Formats: sequence, C-alpha cells, structure tokens
Amino acid sequence: MKNILILLCILFAMQVRAQTSKSTTKSVDDDGKTLRLTYEVSGDGASVRYSRSFDVKGWSQKQKDDLINHITDSLENKSGDDSNYMHKRIDDNGETMNVSVDGRIKGKTISFNKDFNVKGMTEEQKNTVVEDVMRSLGLDEKKKNK
Repeated sequence: MKNILILLCILFAMQVRAQTSKSTTKSVDDDGKTLRLTYEVSGDGASVRYSRSFDVKGWSQKQKDDLINHITDSLENKSGDDSNYMHKRIDDNGETMNVSVDGRIKGKTISFNKDFNVKGMTEEQKNTVVEDVMRSLGLDEKKKNK
C-alpha cells in the first residue's frame, strides 16, 4: 500500500511538472509616426523581454500589423527555448547610430542597446564601431564567418 501511495505521488508530481504555463504581456502605442512595441513572454523559467520603437510614418495598418505579428511570433518561439539566437539591429540616421543586440548564446542572455555619435564617420568607421560592440559582447563575427 505504501509503495502504491509513493508511486501515485511521483506520478502526480510528474504531471504537475509536465504542465507548462506561459504569460504574455503586449503593449502597442502608435501615434501614426512612431510605433512602440513592448512585449514580454514568460514560461518554464525563461523569459523574453522586447521593447522597440519604429518609424512608421506613411505605413498602412496592414504593414504595422504584419510587423507586430512577425516580432511577437518570433519572440513567442524563443521563450522556454534554450537554443542560441541573436537579434542585431542597427539604425543610422547619419548623426546617431543605434546598435541593439539581444539574444541567448551558450546559455548566456545578451542585451545591449546604445547610441553612438557617428556624424562625419565613413561607412568603414561605422562598421568598425559595430564590430567593436560585437567583439565586446563575445560575438566576434569575423571568426564566425571564417
């Protein structure tokens, strides 16, 4: 009888552990010029947080919806997934260059976002800035491409 009770407790614990819970929070603010998307997915001990603004002046509602759906689908697929991934985004308006890197590499979560003054810099100099950022994060792209 005692063995049956222990076996039932183990089976119950396994069933509870097998159940997964996922929490999603999404906020979209669109003033017609700038769309700001904040999104968080949590589940099974892993979480993905995303916050980004996009210049959407002149975009149709369908284009905006497609952008939001693409991003949220991608983020939902990353939660609870221990695989490596990296999202790198570079926005350059000629005066300021924003470099943003988010991801998970070798079990380490990476989140980097910084603006650089690039007024008067050549493309080669700007590329060097990005390469330096990637190297500082341990993501030397030149080594990966060789």
